[in-house]
Amino acid sequence: MGRFDPDGLKDMETMTPEKRLWCAVLFRIFQDACRILPAKADNAQKVERDQARSWLLGGQDMRIVCELAGFDPDAIREAAERLKKNDWPPIKVDLSEPAPLQAAA
Repeated sequence: MGRFDPDGLKDMETMTPEKRLWCAVLFRIFQDACRILPAKADNAQKVERDQARSWLLGGQDMRIVCELAGFDPDAIREAAERLKKNDWPPIKVDLSEPAPLQAAA
C-alpha cells in the first residue's frame, strides 16, 4: 500500500486555517486518485477517480493548490507519477497519533 505522510503535515497546529484547508483538499485528491472501485462502480465514480489522477499529473490548478498548501508542485507531480507507475495503490492513512485538538478561545 502507498503512504501519504508529507513532512509538511507534521506541524498542523502551526498552520493557518487556510493552509490546513488546502492540505485537506490535496490529501482528498490523492485519496480519490488511489480509490479502489467496486466491480459494479458506475461511470460517475470512474470519471471522478480518473479526473483526480489527471489533475495530480499536471495543470495550473494543481500548481496553485500545491502552493497554497505549502508543497512544491513538482514534488507532488513526481509523487503522483510514482503512484501511477505502481498502478495507483491505495493510500494508507496513519491514524496511530490522534490529531491535536485546539482549545476554544
